[in-house]
Amino acid sequence: MVRLRWRRVAVPLRVTVTNAHAAYRVRESVLIEVETAGGQRGIGEASLPAGASFNAYAREIEAFLRAAAMAVIGRGASDGLARLQLPAFVPGEWSGATVCGVETALADLAAVMAGLPLYRWLAKEASIPLAAAFSEIDVNGLVDLTDPTAAAEGAVALVRDGFRTIKLKVGGSPERSIATVAAVRAAVGPDVVLRCDANRSWGRTEAEAFVSGCAPYGVALCEEPLGEPGPDYGALAELRAASPVPLAVDESTRTLEELERVIAAGAADALVVKPMASGLTESVAMVCRARDAGLPAIVTTTFDLAPGTSAAMHLAALVGSPGPACGLGTAGLVEDLLGHGVPDVRRGSITLPETPGLGIEFDYEAIERYAAGPWEEAAS
Repeated sequence: MVRLRWRRVAVPLRVTVTNAHAAYRVRESVLIEVETAGGQRGIGEASLPAGASFNAYAREIEAFLRAAAMAVIGRGASDGLARLQLPAFVPGEWSGATVCGVETALADLAAVMAGLPLYRWLAKEASIPLAAAFSEIDVNGLVDLTDPTAAAEGAVALVRDGFRTIKLKVGGSPERSIATVAAVRAAVGPDVVLRCDANRSWGRTEAEAFVSGCAPYGVALCEEPLGEPGPDYGALAELRAASPVPLAVDESTRTLEELERVIAAGAADALVVKPMASGLTESVAMVCRARDAGLPAIVTTTFDLAPGTSAAMHLAALVGSPGPACGLGTAGLVEDLLGHGVPDVRRGSITLPETPGLGIEFDYEAIERYAAGPWEEAAS
């Protein structure tokens, strides 16, 4: 590689996204591109944590990207991907997204040069039999944190569009959240899979009240009910032992080391993996470990743009089939993905392209419209 360049963008969301802790309307991201001497390119994206401002992390992100450029320029794409796993390149809590952006660009380029779609290239790198990677992936619909009536209406619309699994954002009063679950179940009937995501909203008493209250409504999974899962996930393991609803970890488990502690504690029934939060190679390792442990893995986007959304889709193919529906249906909530070729969700599923790499490309005209700064670069 001879060049790594990046550009800040700010893209409005079509709706205000609300969870148990925050509401936000703009996605701030850094687009990343690597290039070879022959003009071949790989693209990636670092989308900052929900509601975060680039200005808060600008110095750290630029320092990371320049250090990453020094690590990969003059090397092959796959060499660079391995090199970026060094702990020295992980300087702060924002870094999962920035690592993911550079790793995605490198992996995209490596897969293009190998003539493989990214999911097949990742499967090969992770020693997963290609027959175990599937290009058609079920996707869950998402209902934001809202009142029971609006949640039920949103869920019915998603089922009408073909989604067979619905994820409900919950939080605040457990009683109100239970009412939301009850309203949605009554509206969609018994055959739709319902999941809940509390985003670490509650203490032990509130979490127990919620999962117990959900028992009559056939909730398949509750993500992150506890605000504090406890040292070595002991509190979450205790809640799981008493819960009539299976529990999943998400934001409390961003690394392979944390996943090992979850498995050792018996603290979860499923794992949610967000490449934009953990980094691409760490996410691959987590998916592989979850497979080995018999723990279902649910790959999810974070309201990402084209590269991040596509990377998560390719990672989801490594989960295997039949796998749980993944949280890959957020593209329609972003005003512009700044790229062409991202697979559409059709009737609750996506089909990955067989073109090499991510199978997408930047829309440079759209990037100009949403740019929050010029292209910056490091080159040989």
